[in-house]
Amino acid sequence: MCRCHTILSKNIRGRFVFSNMFKLCINTNLIDKLVYKDEMMERFKKIKTLAVPIAVYKNRKEYVYDWRPVPDKSIAIIYATGNIVVGKSAKKFLSGNLMGSETIVNAIRAARRDKNVKAIILRIDSGGGSGLASDMIWREVKRTTEGARRKPFIVSMSDVAGSGGYYIACAADIILADEGTITGSIGVLGGKFSYKRLLKKIGMRFETTKRGKNADMYLQTKSFTKEQREKLKKDILEFYQDFIKKVAEGRGLSTAKVDSIGKGRIWTGDQAKSIRLIDEIGGLKEAIMIAKQKAGIKKNEKVGIEIYPKYKVFGLLNLFNRSTAELSPNLPDEIGKFIFDVGKYWVYEDENILYIMPYTINIK
Repeated sequence: MCRCHTILSKNIRGRFVFSNMFKLCINTNLIDKLVYKDEMMERFKKIKTLAVPIAVYKNRKEYVYDWRPVPDKSIAIIYATGNIVVGKSAKKFLSGNLMGSETIVNAIRAARRDKNVKAIILRIDSGGGSGLASDMIWREVKRTTEGARRKPFIVSMSDVAGSGGYYIACAADIILADEGTITGSIGVLGGKFSYKRLLKKIGMRFETTKRGKNADMYLQTKSFTKEQREKLKKDILEFYQDFIKKVAEGRGLSTAKVDSIGKGRIWTGDQAKSIRLIDEIGGLKEAIMIAKQKAGIKKNEKVGIEIYPKYKVFGLLNLFNRSTAELSPNLPDEIGKFIFDVGKYWVYEDENILYIMPYTINIK
């Protein structure tokens, strides 16, 4: 315990160590291996002992994922819309639509377990977001495309499927996009907003008590030190290498090839097909036809369509969940755009590594 405390004090104080912390723990023999939750549960099944849950947050289910029985054969369409965040999907005042990892993972899992669902379509309209949330969704897609319970998994890209939006798509069996879809943006953003100079101008001063050299690394009242910038660059590079590795694996490309078309570059759907980031040009209708074909369903055979997630609208409450653009139509364009852009990133206040497109594209 003393050795563990010493290692923590010297090396892993502060949130900047998200990716390096676990490697440090392996190197110092504090842990044996990194695995996903489902891989851990599979290991527990092989051990002849009682598996004790690591954590139980709530005893009751807040929502029952009820896939109603429709025709014997159905196709699930899961809408993945908005900035990707950890937790549940929502529509916020400043940030607009949010794609929650918990909501999407549960939807994919429920569709995979439903015997009536013969294929799954993930309809993506997202410029990315949280690196952690994107990885959780990617993992569930990966589980659906392999193993005993595998089902045909088709991605249908809407207007945008970039950065984290592409990350969650790359493990699918087939990817479709429209000719004008904006996709790619294989890259990583990291950093923080620093208010140091602003606070100085208005005469405000903050005092910080810390333990650990880099405990205040992401404090927004301070700028990065040279050492902290180097640590951040190292973290970003590791996340980027993981990104291109997963794209290469999912698309059957070399990591060098993915790197050459990555580094944040965006592509139209037409361009993406020529460089093998997608498979076919087409919309949701074409995705349904391909899903039927992959599931062994005849072309003219009727199937049920299950839409997910299902949201309930509560009249007046929905007003407060509208985006800034909807509620402020009379604001000057510059102010409205600024509020929307800032609000979009506000949800990532506690996350410092993002798979997100660094720009907003407006087609006029």
